[in-house]
This record gives sequence, C-alpha cells and structure tokens, in this order.
Amino acid sequence: MKTHLRFASLFLLVATLLILGSTAAMAGNTVVYNNGAPNFNDAWTINFNYWVEDSFTLAQAGNLTRINFAAGLFPGDKIQSVQWTIFSTGTTHGFMRSGTATVSSLGSCGTDCEEESFALPNLQLPAGTYFLRLQNAVVPTGDPAYWWESGGASKAYESNQVGTIPSESFEVIDPPLAANASPPGQSSHSDSTVALLGSAFLGLAGIAWRVVKL
Repeated sequence: MKTHLRFASLFLLVATLLILGSTAAMAGNTVVYNNGAPNFNDAWTINFNYWVEDSFTLAQAGNLTRINFAAGLFPGDKIQSVQWTIFSTGTTHGFMRSGTATVSSLGSCGTDCEEESFALPNLQLPAGTYFLRLQNAVVPTGDPAYWWESGGASKAYESNQVGTIPSESFEVIDPPLAANASPPGQSSHSDSTVALLGSAFLGLAGIAWRVVKL
C-alpha cells in the first residue's frame, strides 16, 4: 500500500507541475496594445491597391512578434498573406519596417468576420506611438478583404482617396500568442485551455486514486 501511495503522490506532483508550467506559459502572452473588438459598423478594403493604417501606443519598449486583426471576408474565404508596414509618426514620416507575412486564422469573430494573425520579425521598438498599415492582402478566390472597424482609441487612415476613418480592430502581441489565442477585445488567456488542463488534472487524479486502491 505505501509503495502505491508514494507512486500516486509522485504522479500527481508531476501532473501538477506540468499544468502549472502550461498556465505560466499562457500567462506570458502579453497584449501590449488592443484597439478593441469589431463593432461591425463598417470594414475597409486592404487589397486591390487600398491600404488602411491605425496608430498604436507602446507604454514601454517592446519586442513585437505578432499582430492579430479582425478581417471582413466573404463566407469561406481566408487571407493567405498580407503586406504590413510600421511607421513611427504616420503615413509620410518615419518609415521603420515592412514585410509580407503569411496569415493564419484564429477562428470566427462574428458574421463575415475572421480573426487573423501574422508574425512580425521580433521588431524591437522603444516606448512611443506608431502606425500599422495593412495592404495587398491575398485571398485565393480573388475576393476583396476588409479590416473591421472597432472605433477604438487608435487614429486611422484609408488610402489617399478617403483620409481619416474610424479605427480598426487589432492587437499587438509581445511575445507571440499561441494558436488558440482569443480575439481582440478579449483576454489573451484561453479559458478553454485552462478548462482542458483542469479536466486532464482530474483525469490524472482518478488514475492515481485507482493506483492507490490497487
């Protein structure tokens, strides 16, 4: 009996440490700027030679590694890639970095709304205000891609034809979120993942109890 009990105790200890480690890893997912969830008032084109850009402010220096944004798409469409640019002071000044990134979907964020995500190349920026521009989004079907409004605190602009517009739904991540990250405007910690870990813990506890009973 004592041997079984010691085995069960060790089993539960290891399981607990694994779960706490996973929780700590999720806690490291930091949203350094969030411009709110989509309000579905309007969405602005980010392909067909149109661009949209929004400001974001870093309260302290960051090593930016990911952008999540709410895309307006026709049913069944996905964004394959998008061109991004970051400026330090807006549309005509302070160009800092640009690239074309592969886009992955984090799931639906509403009707005709997909939560999209792409990686940044460990972009180290000091505290301050910057602008994120999205353009040249590629949709395999050839359909338009849009960026949903949120009406958050960001200042936003659309190409040179329109000018100032209500701001869009996006968040800036440092470090990167896991694949099960939540949409903008919500916590970055996954409640479903925590619940899954809790279920696993209970399952392990049941196994250990059966070991004790042997």
